[in-house]
Amino acid sequence: AYRSEEALIQNNELFAKINDAHADLDERIARKLEDAREAVSDAGPVFEKVLQLVISSTIHHSNMQHITPSWSLLIQGYLVEDEEGAESGLASAQKSLLRGGNQSRLSHFLRRVIVELDENLYVEENLIEWNKAADQNPFDALELTKPFVEPTMARIILEIENVPERYVLL
Repeated sequence: AYRSEEALIQNNELFAKINDAHADLDERIARKLEDAREAVSDAGPVFEKVLQLVISSTIHHSNMQHITPSWSLLIQGYLVEDEEGAESGLASAQKSLLRGGNQSRLSHFLRRVIVELDENLYVEENLIEWNKAADQNPFDALELTKPFVEPTMARIILEIENVPERYVLL
């Protein structure tokens, strides 16, 4: 009986040490999470706007300008200024251009665009990628022109530019 009591006391002391270490770890994690939340909340005001995208494709048949048939994929984007839609995105973008502003241009909101085409039809160039460059002129539309083989599906991946960058705390 003496040995079992001694083992019980040792196990109890070990359990207490583990419990203390666990509580300390929980407290440290809680402090780090709170620090991260404060840093994110101090990032400034958050503005939510609507970015209107218009995606269209056009087939160009053979004529004097185009020797071979081709097709174009056009991605346009405009910042919608109000919820009621009193001012269209296009009109807003044109006003911004007249003022010399770049804040409502499509290129301001995108970090990267990837267009994936059917790799059976476009073997070598089935993946087209645009990455934002610091010295690039702002624009409202991206246009991609390819030789027309047959109707194909295109997958468009838009990576939005978040300022400041967003992170997810897990």
